[in-house]
Amino acid sequence: FTVFSQQARYSLANEMYAKQMIANGGKKLSKEQLKAITQFANSITGRGSLGKFEASSGVLNKLLFSARFIRSQADTFLMPFNQTVTPEIRAEATKHLVGTLGTIGAMIATASAFTEVETDPRSSNFGKMKVGDNTWIDLTAGLGSYIALATKQATGKTKSATSGKIKELNTGEYGSQTRQDVLFQWAQ
Repeated sequence: FTVFSQQARYSLANEMYAKQMIANGGKKLSKEQLKAITQFANSITGRGSLGKFEASSGVLNKLLFSARFIRSQADTFLMPFNQTVTPEIRAEATKHLVGTLGTIGAMIATASAFTEVETDPRSSNFGKMKVGDNTWIDLTAGLGSYIALATKQATGKTKSATSGKIKELNTGEYGSQTRQDVLFQWAQ
């Protein structure tokens, strides 16, 4: 697996380097361009940068299982808007995001024709298909949890994965969830 991942990173970075060289008219790439290519290739292949927390990666991995992978998944959604990378990398990241969301949408639509699939992004089961009585298979490769979190935060509503009931957040009623509760549960 490690060799495959490293080869994928190298191939992607090499391809992006060649594209940048053509876009630059054959001129040498700047340090910023090279850094952007590296950041994109690492993020796309599950090895996102922790930035100023890079030195703490060992501790973060113990707390979060795989901090760099979590960062790379977040980068799938954030890199198209990241002003610290070059416009060419933002364009590639946008193509990647659109392709990823299109693939996920196609998988959900196809699976929905054959079995139960949760399509409401307010549910923690969003993007998962039901197999048997209690087994859910994630069709989003983990990206559904980010979509569900963003939707719950934006709408102020959550859907129970067991009862299917829609509940308001931040009502102040005893036992009701807040946006912070949802964020904490997601982080867990």
